[in-house]
Amino acid sequence: MKSNLKRIAAIIMTVAMISTGVIGCANNSSPTSGAAASGKTKLTIWHIQTATAADVIKASVKRFMEKNPQYDVEVVDQVNDSYKQKLAMAMSSNQTPDVFMQWGGSGLIDYVNSKKIADLTDFMNKDNYKDKFIDAGINQSSYNGKIYAVPVENVSVAGFFYNKDVFAKYGIQEPKTISEL
Repeated sequence: MKSNLKRIAAIIMTVAMISTGVIGCANNSSPTSGAAASGKTKLTIWHIQTATAADVIKASVKRFMEKNPQYDVEVVDQVNDSYKQKLAMAMSSNQTPDVFMQWGGSGLIDYVNSKKIADLTDFMNKDNYKDKFIDAGINQSSYNGKIYAVPVENVSVAGFFYNKDVFAKYGIQEPKTISEL
């Protein structure tokens, strides 16, 4: 479990570097931290992790900054309940974090359509990196044939159970794909 969390944090940092290189900082605010004064590139990461996972992210960021002194990374812990609202507000006011956790679906589509997030397709296809993830995770991170996120959290196979007698009674065929479901 701990090695998976370290891998997740390492992926997050990689995405931070790639997204910054691809689109620069989407944040249109002027830098006010010591990072700007020191000539470092400031990156901000928002997450909703608690306890061990939050510690892993912070330790990974520390290692990243030690190996990449040109970056100053600020880790901002968020409260889960208000996170989606706060992220939407940040997006609408062009005060976006450089790296953030996001669920797929309409939120992702809104951010893509408003050009708030980077297309990571080339990065994910390089060296078949996307093949390290299950197809369902890549699908949830994609829109219009392009990949916009790295599926690093809560991406697992979900089991569905159904009552065969009820399906038989009503002549319903078991779904074989998500689309059929």
